[in-house]
Amino acid sequence: MVEEYLLGDLAWPEVEKVIQDEKVVLLPLGSLEQHGPHLPIDIDTVAAYEVCKRIAKKIPDIAVTMPPIYYTHAEISMGFPGTIDIQPTHFIDYLYDVCESLVKHGFKRIVMVSGHGINPPFMQIVSMMITSRYPAICSGAAYFDFAKPEVRKIVEHGAHAGEFETSMLLALKPENVDMSKAVRDWNIYMGLKSSKYAYRNFIDRSPIFFIDHLSRFSATGIIGDPTKATKEKGQKLIKVIVDDMVEYVKEFRTRPIAKPLKRRTTLK
Repeated sequence: MVEEYLLGDLAWPEVEKVIQDEKVVLLPLGSLEQHGPHLPIDIDTVAAYEVCKRIAKKIPDIAVTMPPIYYTHAEISMGFPGTIDIQPTHFIDYLYDVCESLVKHGFKRIVMVSGHGINPPFMQIVSMMITSRYPAICSGAAYFDFAKPEVRKIVEHGAHAGEFETSMLLALKPENVDMSKAVRDWNIYMGLKSSKYAYRNFIDRSPIFFIDHLSRFSATGIIGDPTKATKEKGQKLIKVIVDDMVEYVKEFRTRPIAKPLKRRTTLK
Protein backbone atom coordinates (compact mmCIF):
# COMPACT_ATOMS: atom_id res chain seq x y z
CA MET A 1 0.00 0.00 0.00
CA VAL A 2 1.39 3.39 -1.00
CA GLU A 3 1.55 5.87 1.88
CA GLU A 4 0.73 9.33 0.55
CA TYR A 5 2.91 11.01 3.19
CA LEU A 6 6.09 9.22 2.00
CA LEU A 7 7.41 11.05 -1.06
CA GLY A 8 9.71 8.21 -2.03
CA ASP A 9 6.72 5.89 -2.49
CA LEU A 10 5.02 8.17 -5.01
CA ALA A 11 5.15 8.26 -8.83
CA TRP A 12 5.77 11.60 -10.52
CA PRO A 13 2.09 12.42 -11.20
CA GLU A 14 1.41 11.91 -7.49
CA VAL A 15 4.37 14.10 -6.60
CA GLU A 16 2.95 16.77 -8.90
CA LYS A 17 -0.30 16.65 -6.90
CA VAL A 18 1.68 17.09 -3.67
CA ILE A 19 3.31 20.19 -5.16
CA GLN A 20 -0.07 21.59 -6.22
CA ASP A 21 -1.35 21.07 -2.68
CA GLU A 22 1.61 23.14 -1.41
CA LYS A 23 2.56 20.61 1.22
CA VAL A 24 5.55 21.14 3.49
CA VAL A 25 8.44 18.84 2.61
CA LEU A 26 10.25 17.25 5.55
CA LEU A 27 13.84 16.30 4.76
CA PRO A 28 15.38 13.99 7.40
CA LEU A 29 19.14 14.11 7.87
CA GLY A 30 21.17 11.69 9.94
CA SER A 31 24.64 10.21 9.75
CA LEU A 32 26.52 6.95 9.66
CA GLU A 33 28.48 7.44 12.85
CA GLN A 34 29.62 5.29 15.74
CA HIS A 35 27.40 5.44 18.81
CA GLY A 36 29.25 3.34 21.33
CA PRO A 37 29.39 -0.46 21.53
CA HIS A 38 25.64 -0.80 22.19
CA LEU A 39 24.01 1.20 19.36
CA PRO A 40 24.12 0.83 15.55
CA ILE A 41 25.89 3.40 13.39
CA ASP A 42 22.66 4.45 11.64
CA ILE A 43 20.78 5.59 14.76
CA ASP A 44 20.83 9.30 13.84
CA THR A 45 19.25 8.59 10.46
CA VAL A 46 16.71 6.11 11.81
CA ALA A 47 15.57 8.51 14.53
CA ALA A 48 15.23 11.52 12.21
CA TYR A 49 13.34 9.53 9.57
CA GLU A 50 11.00 7.88 12.05
CA VAL A 51 10.19 11.23 13.64
CA CYS A 52 9.49 12.75 10.21
CA LYS A 53 7.28 9.82 9.21
CA ARG A 54 5.23 10.21 12.36
CA ILE A 55 4.83 13.94 11.78
CA ALA A 56 3.71 13.51 8.17
CA LYS A 57 1.39 10.64 9.08
CA LYS A 58 -0.38 12.86 11.64
CA ILE A 59 -0.86 15.73 9.16
CA PRO A 60 -0.79 14.15 5.66
CA ASP A 61 -2.89 16.97 4.27
CA ILE A 62 -0.09 19.49 4.81
CA ALA A 63 3.16 17.51 5.07
CA VAL A 64 5.15 14.85 3.23
CA THR A 65 8.52 13.35 4.12
CA MET A 66 11.48 12.68 1.86
CA PRO A 67 13.71 9.60 2.14
CA PRO A 68 16.56 10.38 4.56
CA ILE A 69 20.09 11.60 3.87
CA TYR A 70 22.53 9.19 5.52
CA TYR A 71 25.96 10.54 4.64
CA THR A 72 26.92 13.77 6.40
CA HIS A 73 29.82 15.42 8.21
CA ALA A 74 31.06 13.29 11.13
CA GLU A 75 34.80 13.90 11.39
CA ILE A 76 34.72 14.02 15.20
CA SER A 77 33.92 10.28 15.27
CA MET A 78 36.40 9.07 12.68
CA GLY A 79 38.46 7.50 15.47
CA PHE A 80 35.90 4.67 15.54
CA PRO A 81 35.21 2.18 12.70
CA GLY A 82 32.02 2.52 10.69
CA THR A 83 31.82 6.30 10.73
CA ILE A 84 31.46 7.94 7.31
CA ASP A 85 32.62 11.55 7.02
CA ILE A 86 31.67 13.97 4.25
CA GLN A 87 33.72 17.15 3.96
CA PRO A 88 31.77 20.25 5.09
CA THR A 89 31.87 22.08 1.75
CA HIS A 90 30.82 18.94 -0.13
CA PHE A 91 27.97 18.37 2.29
CA ILE A 92 26.70 21.96 1.99
CA ASP A 93 26.76 21.73 -1.81
CA TYR A 94 25.00 18.36 -1.78
CA LEU A 95 22.31 19.45 0.67
CA TYR A 96 21.77 22.65 -1.30
CA ASP A 97 21.35 20.65 -4.52
CA VAL A 98 18.69 18.45 -2.89
CA CYS A 99 16.72 21.45 -1.63
CA GLU A 100 17.18 23.39 -4.86
CA SER A 101 15.84 20.44 -6.84
CA LEU A 102 12.69 20.45 -4.72
CA VAL A 103 12.23 24.18 -5.21
CA LYS A 104 12.79 23.96 -8.98
CA HIS A 105 9.95 21.43 -9.15
CA GLY A 106 7.66 23.86 -7.37
CA PHE A 107 7.85 23.00 -3.68
CA LYS A 108 7.61 26.18 -1.61
CA ARG A 109 8.31 25.08 1.96
CA ILE A 110 11.08 22.77 3.17
CA VAL A 111 11.89 21.75 6.74
CA MET A 112 15.17 19.91 7.25
CA VAL A 113 15.07 17.67 10.34
CA SER A 114 18.35 16.41 11.76
CA GLY A 115 19.08 13.50 14.06
CA HIS A 116 22.82 14.28 14.05
CA GLY A 117 24.14 17.05 16.28
CA ILE A 118 26.71 18.28 13.76
CA ASN A 119 24.24 18.94 10.92
CA PRO A 120 22.50 22.15 12.12
CA PRO A 121 25.25 24.65 11.15
CA PHE A 122 25.21 23.33 7.57
CA MET A 123 21.43 23.28 7.51
CA GLN A 124 21.38 26.93 8.58
CA ILE A 125 23.61 27.90 5.68
CA VAL A 126 21.53 25.99 3.15
CA SER A 127 18.23 27.29 4.53
CA MET A 128 19.44 30.88 4.16
CA MET A 129 20.70 30.26 0.62
CA ILE A 130 17.43 28.70 -0.56
CA THR A 131 15.23 31.29 1.14
CA SER A 132 17.31 34.18 -0.20
CA ARG A 133 17.55 32.94 -3.79
CA TYR A 134 14.09 31.53 -4.51
CA PRO A 135 10.41 32.35 -3.92
CA ALA A 136 10.41 29.64 -1.28
CA ILE A 137 11.22 29.23 2.40
CA CYS A 138 13.47 26.66 4.00
CA SER A 139 14.21 25.97 7.67
CA GLY A 140 16.13 23.40 9.63
CA ALA A 141 16.36 22.04 13.16
CA ALA A 142 17.39 18.98 15.12
CA TYR A 143 14.41 16.97 16.33
CA PHE A 144 15.88 16.88 19.84
CA ASP A 145 15.63 20.66 20.10
CA PHE A 146 11.83 20.44 20.33
CA ALA A 147 9.61 20.04 23.41
CA LYS A 148 12.47 20.87 25.79
CA PRO A 149 10.31 21.39 28.93
CA GLU A 150 8.66 18.01 28.43
CA VAL A 151 11.91 16.27 27.49
CA ARG A 152 13.59 17.45 30.71
CA LYS A 153 10.90 15.63 32.68
CA ILE A 154 11.61 12.35 30.88
CA VAL A 155 15.42 12.12 30.74
CA GLU A 156 18.21 13.78 32.70
CA HIS A 157 20.75 14.24 29.92
CA GLY A 158 21.18 14.15 26.17
CA ALA A 159 24.44 13.89 24.24
CA HIS A 160 25.99 11.08 22.22
CA ALA A 161 24.77 7.48 22.64
CA GLY A 162 23.58 8.28 26.16
CA GLU A 163 20.25 8.12 27.95
CA PHE A 164 18.29 10.12 25.35
CA GLU A 165 19.44 8.44 22.13
CA THR A 166 19.47 4.95 23.61
CA SER A 167 15.91 5.41 24.87
CA MET A 168 14.84 6.60 21.42
CA LEU A 169 16.18 3.47 19.71
CA LEU A 170 14.81 1.16 22.39
CA ALA A 171 11.41 2.52 21.38
CA LEU A 172 12.05 2.51 17.63
CA LYS A 173 14.25 -0.56 16.99
CA PRO A 174 14.92 -2.44 20.24
CA GLU A 175 16.37 -5.38 18.32
CA ASN A 176 19.31 -3.14 17.33
CA VAL A 177 20.21 -2.17 20.90
CA ASP A 178 22.53 -4.28 23.07
CA MET A 179 22.04 -2.99 26.60
CA SER A 180 24.56 -5.52 27.93
CA LYS A 181 27.25 -3.36 26.31
CA ALA A 182 25.88 -0.01 27.50
CA VAL A 183 28.24 1.68 29.96
CA ARG A 184 28.32 5.03 31.72
CA ASP A 185 31.06 7.23 30.22
CA TRP A 186 30.51 10.60 31.90
CA ASN A 187 32.94 12.76 29.93
CA ILE A 188 30.59 15.61 29.02
CA TYR A 189 33.25 18.27 29.70
CA MET A 190 35.54 16.75 27.07
CA GLY A 191 38.74 16.41 29.08
CA LEU A 192 37.98 18.80 31.94
CA LYS A 193 36.54 17.91 35.34
CA SER A 194 33.87 20.58 34.89
CA SER A 195 33.06 23.69 32.88
CA LYS A 196 30.25 26.24 32.90
CA TYR A 197 31.11 27.29 29.34
CA ALA A 198 31.46 24.16 27.18
CA TYR A 199 29.85 20.78 27.78
CA ARG A 200 27.86 18.18 25.87
CA ASN A 201 24.14 18.26 26.62
CA PHE A 202 21.63 19.21 23.93
CA ILE A 203 18.78 19.29 26.45
CA ASP A 204 20.43 22.25 28.19
CA ARG A 205 23.04 23.54 25.78
CA SER A 206 26.31 25.13 26.87
CA PRO A 207 26.80 28.83 26.03
CA ILE A 208 29.91 28.05 23.96
CA PHE A 209 29.95 25.82 20.89
CA PHE A 210 32.93 23.51 21.22
CA ILE A 211 33.15 19.83 20.31
CA ASP A 212 36.47 18.04 20.65
CA HIS A 213 37.39 14.94 18.66
CA LEU A 214 35.63 12.07 20.43
CA SER A 215 38.57 9.68 20.55
CA ARG A 216 40.57 12.27 22.55
CA PHE A 217 38.36 11.92 25.61
CA SER A 218 36.17 8.83 25.15
CA ALA A 219 37.41 5.26 24.77
CA THR A 220 33.87 3.94 24.25
CA GLY A 221 32.39 6.51 21.86
CA ILE A 222 29.71 7.28 24.47
CA ILE A 223 29.06 10.65 26.08
CA GLY A 224 26.68 10.19 29.00
CA ASP A 225 24.91 7.32 30.70
CA PRO A 226 22.95 4.95 28.44
CA THR A 227 22.37 2.56 31.34
CA LYS A 228 19.49 4.85 32.42
CA ALA A 229 17.70 4.40 29.09
CA THR A 230 14.37 2.58 28.78
CA LYS A 231 11.88 1.86 26.04
CA GLU A 232 9.19 3.70 28.00
CA LYS A 233 11.30 6.86 28.12
CA GLY A 234 11.83 6.60 24.37
CA GLN A 235 8.12 6.28 23.70
CA LYS A 236 7.42 9.37 25.80
CA LEU A 237 10.20 11.31 24.04
CA ILE A 238 8.83 10.45 20.61
CA LYS A 239 5.31 11.53 21.55
CA VAL A 240 6.19 14.94 23.00
CA ILE A 241 8.70 15.74 20.25
CA VAL A 242 6.40 14.71 17.40
CA ASP A 243 3.49 16.63 18.91
CA ASP A 244 5.58 19.80 19.20
CA MET A 245 7.03 19.44 15.71
CA VAL A 246 3.55 18.95 14.23
CA GLU A 247 2.62 22.35 15.64
CA TYR A 248 5.75 23.90 14.12
CA VAL A 249 5.03 22.40 10.69
CA LYS A 250 1.47 23.70 10.86
CA GLU A 251 2.78 27.18 11.62
CA PHE A 252 5.42 26.96 8.88
CA ARG A 253 2.73 25.99 6.39
CA THR A 254 0.95 29.30 7.10
CA ARG A 255 4.09 31.45 6.85
CA PRO A 256 3.72 33.73 3.81
CA ILE A 257 6.27 33.84 1.03
CA ALA A 258 6.19 37.57 0.47
CA LYS A 259 7.74 39.69 -2.23
CA PRO A 260 10.41 42.19 -1.10
CA LEU A 261 8.99 45.39 0.31
CA LYS A 262 9.45 48.64 -1.55
CA ARG A 263 12.44 50.48 -0.07
CA ARG A 264 11.59 53.57 1.98
CA THR A 265 13.54 56.16 3.91
CA THR A 266 10.77 56.59 6.49
CA LEU A 267 7.88 54.58 7.91
CA LYS A 268 5.57 57.59 8.08
